[in-house]
Amino acid sequence: MRTCIPVEDSLDLETPFLSPNGASERLPPSAVLDETALFTYLGGVVPRRTFGQWRYRGLGPRFVKLGRHVAYRKVDVDEWLAGKASGASPSLK
Repeated sequence: MRTCIPVEDSLDLETPFLSPNGASERLPPSAVLDETALFTYLGGVVPRRTFGQWRYRGLGPRFVKLGRHVAYRKVDVDEWLAGKASGASPSLK
């Protein structure tokens, strides 16, 4: 079972985007990830059941419903991650 679906028809559909070690540098910005691919893309640091809790609470990355399936656009995940980044804390004087 594929864990991410390319949107462009011109992509090679036989080559998986995620390698066994989770490297995602080949994922195009238009890739669509299921929860397994999202788990791998985030490095496995977030428990999979957390994604459902985030959806319910409106806290996680934007998602789309494809019938009864949930998918995440890579561009939305990257945007969400960028919004979660924190800079260095200011030094106390």
